[in-house]
Formats: sequence, structure tokens, C-alpha cells
Amino acid sequence: MVPETPLSHGSSGERAVDGDNNEDDEDADDVMSAPVKPTVGMRFDSIASAKKHYLDYARWNGFGIRIDYQRPIKSGETSRAQFVCYLAGRNKKEREDPHRPESVVPKRKRNITERTSCHARMKVKLDGATYTAEQFEEEHNHNVLKKFDLGKYLRSHRHMPREEREFVKLLHACNLRTSQMMQILSTLHGKLNNLSYTRTNMANFRAALRREHCLMDMKYTLRYFKKLKKEDDDFFYSFELDNEDRVINLYWIDVEARRSYKYYNDCISFDITYLTNKYNMPCVPFIGVNNHCQSVQFGCGFLRNEDTLSFIWLFNTFLEAMDGIAPANITTDQDFAMRNTILEVFPETRHRNCRWHIMKKAQEKMGGFMGRNLERHADFEDCINNSFTPAEFELKWGAMIEKYQVQDNEDLSSLWENRTSWVPAYFMLSFYPFLQSTQRSEGFNAVLKRYVSPSNSIYDFAQQYSALQEKILGVERQAEAETALTVPKKWGFSPIEEQVKLEKLQMTSSYHCARTGQNTFEAISMTCHSGQYDARTFRLAADIEAGMYSCECCKFDRDGIVCCHILRVMQQEGVRVLPQHYILKRWTWNADAALGLHGTQQLNPAQQEMPENSRKLMRYATMKRGFGDIAKEACDDQDAVRIVERHMKAMRSEMASLRKRQEKDARAKEAIAFVGVMPLVALFRHYFYPRVEKKTSLSSGVLFHFRDRLKS
Repeated sequence: MVPETPLSHGSSGERAVDGDNNEDDEDADDVMSAPVKPTVGMRFDSIASAKKHYLDYARWNGFGIRIDYQRPIKSGETSRAQFVCYLAGRNKKEREDPHRPESVVPKRKRNITERTSCHARMKVKLDGATYTAEQFEEEHNHNVLKKFDLGKYLRSHRHMPREEREFVKLLHACNLRTSQMMQILSTLHGKLNNLSYTRTNMANFRAALRREHCLMDMKYTLRYFKKLKKEDDDFFYSFELDNEDRVINLYWIDVEARRSYKYYNDCISFDITYLTNKYNMPCVPFIGVNNHCQSVQFGCGFLRNEDTLSFIWLFNTFLEAMDGIAPANITTDQDFAMRNTILEVFPETRHRNCRWHIMKKAQEKMGGFMGRNLERHADFEDCINNSFTPAEFELKWGAMIEKYQVQDNEDLSSLWENRTSWVPAYFMLSFYPFLQSTQRSEGFNAVLKRYVSPSNSIYDFAQQYSALQEKILGVERQAEAETALTVPKKWGFSPIEEQVKLEKLQMTSSYHCARTGQNTFEAISMTCHSGQYDARTFRLAADIEAGMYSCECCKFDRDGIVCCHILRVMQQEGVRVLPQHYILKRWTWNADAALGLHGTQQLNPAQQEMPENSRKLMRYATMKRGFGDIAKEACDDQDAVRIVERHMKAMRSEMASLRKRQEKDARAKEAIAFVGVMPLVALFRHYFYPRVEKKTSLSSGVLFHFRDRLKS
């Protein structure tokens, strides 16, 4: 007696078909019974039905199968086919080629499957409109698997359903790791053991997805850009070819970024990152700062080489995309080719080298030199961090050199020679908001590498870049909503609190304000450390009536926000409202309102609808999880199994009725559309008649001549 089990493939002893068998026959085998053993004379509707039946039988009995042969006929059908055990035949011997050089890469050690010439098989042949099993061998000359759960590790039983493949494609587009995908799918299936494939199958499937665009990578990338350009003409992309028509340089920028740049071009950060694509081409993103002090993308490029010609092409292309508007200030790493290019392409732009990169290199060279004398290291840091004018920096530097007698130190001499390109004191009057390095680019590069990996193609990178841009725009919209819907927490009762940050007002309590002249003041620190400043005293000039203030910390010039020292003077003099010219438009919540609505900001209800394919995947995942939970609860009790079987039959019947009704409605709509065309055809025939040109075949075409109905 064959035990009842949750496996069923809808087959009967006399005939195995694709659909349900004898749904109305209460005495028929239930849909969850074990697969029926094939017999000679068993009929199948198709080759696929025969293979599925033998495959289910093999899975139940612990062995795998493969197709030995299929013989086609002129009609395209298969006349004969044979399915054999996976251990049928013998292993092929590897032929050694004496002329082939030995590989320097060591071969991967793998276990092999030793075939045993097993005779278990099922042979079918075409018999009229169906296929008949003409031979069936049941016996094996090897051991079969005793545990049903191990069957999925046989190659023939590893299968990923079409819906799950589409779902995996969706997860792959989100750049999830294979282990994360397996975790998600195992959750949908109930547990990992319920999956009909392994992690290796998943990894191989993802590798196949990457190979789809491998040979035509750049072609697909440019086609993707053309598609975006067609959707919105403001999308911009450009590329450069070499002598062999290969793309060597590439740059693109989306619509929203071009729009934002028109208002936030006062400072950008430019840095090169690697390990973002399979070709290891340097990735060069342009990063700016929006009105919420968030990093925004101003396009991205790929360069074949990091040389002057490549940077000239990139920066000229950037200017073209930005309608000729050059950035006011730019921060880059210490690259001489890049520096020369910026002087040539952006002559009016204030260029600054990344302080962090320079200090890191200096630490690598002078780590031991500074570490041996902590006082010398403290003076070195104070010289760089706490100098607010070039004269003050040069004075401190000279005193440090003289104090420690290090005039002959080459590393310090190199830092001194390049001081105007990286020391903060030389950029106090230039707008570099909250920035002394390419840290925004570094931060963006770190985020970018969570979206892409070294195995990604350029096409994959471009798609992930668009996804990252969507995330950035979402964060920006959230910040706009919070600004519009919430109010900042107040510290006191001064009206000026509505115009400045709470932290700045709190920092004013660390200073004592003293008037030193008619229009001069001093902000004297009452603590050893006041926020980003040390315990020094700052000198200020103020014209209270004109509303003009200046502080030697130069925070308004470099960050666009008044410092706590100016606020302390205002408190001292009873100023209750911040002068309007100290509120930069670029830091207001509606800074880019003058640019108008565009793109995602426009009202488009259709964009808020989820695509139908995505809805289908969500329905599939939800229902699969629900059905899995039901099967888990029902499989332990036979009465529960019968309940599930009864409802499954009812669902199949209702689904079949629904499909028939939908097909009938579709045919009715086609008929209505055809009837609507008939009067037009009649009208066409009324005024035109066909005439075949002489000495031409009918396949060459038919000319239609106008009937002169008025003359006739």
C-alpha cells in the first residue's frame, strides 16, 4: 500500500495529463497522493507531461533523471524520447592535448558523480495525438536516496519557478547579497528546506544575469541613456571614443541634478573612487550641497585613464551639461593632472585640495617623527586647526620650525610649499560649507559601494546610480516636509530663535561679550572649549544701526551662517531680529522655488501607481507564504489534508471558470473592434480599387487607384 503524502502531480494509472484528472470522481486518487509508478501502455498528453510524471516519480523514489535522446519529425513534434536514470552510461574520459600548454592556475578540486550504467529508464513514443510508454525499467544497480529532503540536491530536481526567477531579478536589481535573497525566499516558503534549489543555484542564476550584458555592456548602457533622454529631453549624457570606436570616457547627469545645480553651484566636491565595476574604471562623481546641508549628485563619469586629456574632456563635458556654469568653489584630492585641468577649464573657480588626504599622507611619512614628541605634534595641529588668517598661520608655523629646529625636514618643507592649496587659513573667505576635505565625496563613495560591487557592469552601475539618486531625492523631500510641518524646539524666548539654529544660541552662553571700542567687541571664552572653537578670544566689528557684523572666525564667509560670536554681540546690544542679508537664500527651505516645478515635483498620479508586474510578484509571494502555512498545519492530520484537498479542487474549478470567462470576454471585445473596422474597409473599397502592376508578382505589392465617382 502506497502511503499518502503531500506530493501530487495529478496522474492516474491509465493516463497522465497536465491538468486535474477526474475532478468530479470522488473515488479517484487524491491530488496529494504519491506519483503512480509508470507502466507500459501509460499515455501522456505531451512529451513535457511524460517527463514531468517520470521526474515526479524519480523525486519520490530518490533518484534523478536526464533526457537520453529525443527524435524529432518534420512536423516539429517528437516521435520518440527516452528518459534515463542520472547514473546511466559511463563517465567520459578526459583527453589530454599534448600541444596545449599547462595552465598556471590550479584546477579546482571537485567531487565527481560516478556513473554505473544503470538501466532504469522510461521510453515513450508518439501514438496518434498522445504519447505511450513503450518501455519501463524500474530496477537500479546503485543505492537511491532514502531521505526525501535530499532529493532537491540532485540536478534534475533543482528548479526555480518562473515567478521566483522574476522575484530574484527584482532583488538582484536592488543589489542584495545572495545570502540575503535566500533568507527572504526561505521566509516566504516557511523555511529554507522548502526551497527547491540551493544557494549555489541562486549564485549561478545571478551570474547568468550579469553575463546577459557582458558582451554588449556599453551598447546596453547607451541604449538605456537614450531611453532616459527620450523620456525627458533634459537628461544629458556624453561619451568619447578612441580610434577603434571604443568608449573610453563617459559622463551622464539626470534631470533633477541639472536643475539643482543651477542653484547649488557654489561648492562641489570631486573625488575618484574605484571597485565599482568589473573593468575597474575609475568612477568620478560630482557632489554638491543642497539647502538642507545634504549631499546631492551632479552627475557621474567613467574615465579610461587618469590623465590631463581625460580630465579636460570630463570638465568640458560637465560645463556643457551645466549650460556653461562653472562651480564657484571645488575641492579635490592632491592630483597634479586634475589641478592643471581645473586651472585650464575652470579659471575663475577657487580650487582647494583635500586636507584629509594631505594630512593622511603626512601622517604616514611623519608618524614616527611626530609621535616621538607629543608637544611638537600638538603645536603642529594647533598651527593648522586654530589659525584664522594666513598671517597667523605663517607666524605660528615659523615659530614651530624655530622652536624644534626642524628646518631641514623635507616633509614639513613640502607641506609649507603647498600651504595655499590646503591650509584652512587660506580659504576663510571662500564658501566651503562645513567642509575642509572631500569627505562628502568619500561618504558618497561609501554609500555607492553598498549599491554596486566590482562584479557589476557599467549598465548595472548606471541603473544602481539612478536608484541611489531616487533615494537622495526621497531624503530631500522628507527634509522639506519636516521643515514645512514641524517647528524647531526653542531654547529661550528670544524672537531670533526662529531664524537661527538652537546649537548656535546655546554656544553663546560659553562667551562673555566685552566692548573694546565704538564699533569693536571681543567674545571671550568662559570655558576651555566652545563647540568647534578652542578657548581663544575672538575680535568682532559691528555697526549696529546698519546691521553689519564681522568676526575673525569668518564662519559666515565660509559656511554662510552667522557664528555664535556675532549672536552674542547681538544679545549684548539688544538686537532681536537677524538682519535679512545674513539669511542666505540657498539655506532656506524653498531655496530652489524660483526654478519651478519639474520632474518628480510635478503632480502625476500615474507615477504613484505600482506597475502591474510588481503587483503580480507581490501577490505571488504573499499567496505562496499563505499556502505554505496552510500546508504545514494540514500535513500532520489526515482529516485536515482532506479539507485542503477539497478546497484545492474547488479553487481549481473556479479558476478554470474564471479563465474561460476572461477568454470569452476578450473574444467579444475583439469581435466588437473588428465590426467597427468593417465600415472603414467598405468605404475604402468604395473609392479605391486594386490593380497589380504589369510584369510584377503579387508579392511585390498592390497599387490602389482612386475611383472617380463623380465622373462615373
